[in-house]
Amino acid sequence: MLAKVVIGQNPFLRKLFRLPEEGSGKYSLFLQSSQQDGLTMCKGSVFYVWLVPEDNKLQCWRLRGADVVVVDASQDQLALDKMVAKRDNLSLRTVLGDMQDLSAFNDESFDLISHPISNLYVSNIQKVWAECYRVLCKGGKLLSSFYNPAVFVFERSSDLAKEGLMKPRFTLPYADITDLSEGEFADKIARNEAFVFGHTLAEQINGQLQAGLLLTGFEEAFQPTPRFLIDNYMPTFIATCSVKPR
Repeated sequence: MLAKVVIGQNPFLRKLFRLPEEGSGKYSLFLQSSQQDGLTMCKGSVFYVWLVPEDNKLQCWRLRGADVVVVDASQDQLALDKMVAKRDNLSLRTVLGDMQDLSAFNDESFDLISHPISNLYVSNIQKVWAECYRVLCKGGKLLSSFYNPAVFVFERSSDLAKEGLMKPRFTLPYADITDLSEGEFADKIARNEAFVFGHTLAEQINGQLQAGLLLTGFEEAFQPTPRFLIDNYMPTFIATCSVKPR
């Protein structure tokens, strides 16, 4: 079975899949068991996609010729996923769930996991990596992206940013629920914002290795729309590609 993945202008995915960087169009990557560096399909060529946001700066994935499952903890996000699928004439199944607990799925159920920046919303990412390993078929790939943890270290002050200053304030690993002041915590609740966790690189990368995955790709990229001053001075996006050994 042939599965086609259409990849937009995402520098992480282009580099991980060795796609050309020139041009403004989309590129198509075909994954077949017959390809030298491709993916051996198993159990009906099922793909697992963590999120397919409606308006994501890193571009939505459009997948055809594969069974697609979208897991998210938000019904609102899943509603957007369904809207995109209907708009783009895609077939997918949505599941309300927690990335730390994929017990709804059997072992070795998926060939590919796309895990874009999202594990900052959970406190224990080792559970995420362990579950990814469990549900991946042997030879299956995990594509992950996350922030460089340096973005969580500095004071988030617009006044300091205007002066071009960065003031270290927080230690890693970071967590809103323990590191924010009482007033900042209350303000975040009032704005109805999700609490975030800043995981260390050891948790993000070595965590995958400890789960049994093998790292096969690593890329960094600058934030295209900088939110913090540090985004202007270093690449704060990180992407990894890892594989479950056969």
